[in-house]
Amino acid sequence: MPERNIVTWNAMISGYGEAGEVAESRRLFDSMAEQNVISWNTMMGTYAQHGHPLRVWQLFDGMPQRNVPDELTFLCLLSSVAYTGIVDEVRERFMAMVADNFVEPTLQHYCCLIAALARAGRLRDAEELIHSMPFMPEQVAWMTLLSASRNDTDLVRGRHAAQHVMRIKPQDSASYVLLFNLYSHGLASSENVVKERMK
Repeated sequence: MPERNIVTWNAMISGYGEAGEVAESRRLFDSMAEQNVISWNTMMGTYAQHGHPLRVWQLFDGMPQRNVPDELTFLCLLSSVAYTGIVDEVRERFMAMVADNFVEPTLQHYCCLIAALARAGRLRDAEELIHSMPFMPEQVAWMTLLSASRNDTDLVRGRHAAQHVMRIKPQDSASYVLLFNLYSHGLASSENVVKERMK
């Protein structure tokens, strides 16, 4: 298939995906005489955008060897499953990205792994990863930890994450709201414990 035609097909797959026509995107993808890595990334990105993580993984596992996964391929893969709770699988794929595919992880890749760890309640691991990254942590990493701390009522870790967010972007009101909710949630939980003990 001429390169110009591949570009056109990839654009159509992306266009249908943006319009929410996921099945039509896949039909076009499967109809291509030949796909390049952009074709695979576009289809995986479509599935990821519309909340189909397992299909992203299945597509990734079906990539032929000639289509070498790149930075965007792994970003689609990791971002699609960061909130599914299958954190060990996400971590394995993250490690394989470096060891087997020689793709240098970016801050976005790290944030996907941080989100997966936080979502699974492994806040300590998530915080350790933030500190060990070869990048200066940005707001999104700490906001992810702050939000997860609220869900787990981890006041100490949540306050620590909020301090970092406020230092990076003090004008962002979202961190203050999350911190307030964290304290409110923690106070309510403490009151419920006291009530149970008084029964």
